[in-house]
Amino acid sequence: MPIISGIASCIRPSFLEQEAGDALTTRVGAKDFLLETVLTGLDWIPFFNFSETTQLFSKQASRDLEPMKLGLAVPGFFYSLNAFRREYQNLKYSDDPDIHGKLFNHAMVTVNAGSESAMFLDAIHLVELKEGLKAAKGLFWGSALLLDGVDFFRQIDHAKEYQKLKTKTKDPDVKSIYEHRIRLSYLKIVQAITTIAMASITLVAILFASLAQGILFSPIVFLCLATNWVVLNLVNYFYEKVIENQVKMLPFGMV
Repeated sequence: MPIISGIASCIRPSFLEQEAGDALTTRVGAKDFLLETVLTGLDWIPFFNFSETTQLFSKQASRDLEPMKLGLAVPGFFYSLNAFRREYQNLKYSDDPDIHGKLFNHAMVTVNAGSESAMFLDAIHLVELKEGLKAAKGLFWGSALLLDGVDFFRQIDHAKEYQKLKTKTKDPDVKSIYEHRIRLSYLKIVQAITTIAMASITLVAILFASLAQGILFSPIVFLCLATNWVVLNLVNYFYEKVIENQVKMLPFGMV
């Protein structure tokens, strides 16, 4: 089967339903796909001329769902903390050239999940953070900024590498795989830029509140960025799954 038609054949209800089901049964999928999408949709309701009942429902639903989303970060914190511990213990003995990069990534993911976990404890009134809530939000967006800042350059390198591999290969199916991987890298670059923009706006608002007024911190600006992130997160996930599925259809070792 030609790879392009193969890609098209994967974008069908049965494939999407299976992948969506697999994603939503995971902690990350429930948090970053389902709840993030629903919460973003609820955030749009006040900007439209819905009834007062609908407006009140959206506010209440958002208040109820936000702690659920934050709560899903708690097991992620312990998982990433354990992953960081393992990487740190192997630091002296590993011959992996990217060991320091992996250690940094695990550290930032741990900080990110840990700050969300702290915000969860505050949201359910188990621990009142008070002024510490601002610090937790700063750590969350600061770690997000660093993670996606690094990923921005990583995806640029990936796109360049895939371009080289695409140029070298003569097989049309393999060439098409690399072309799709290049496009996926570009989409991930856009998603990283979106995260960097949201993190920058929030950090400016936290650290320099007087400078964050007007259009820079307009709710609609941030909501547009958040919506863009949610859409790209979904698109990138399913696009990557489609590419992976097509790679499995090729003879082993071709890609």
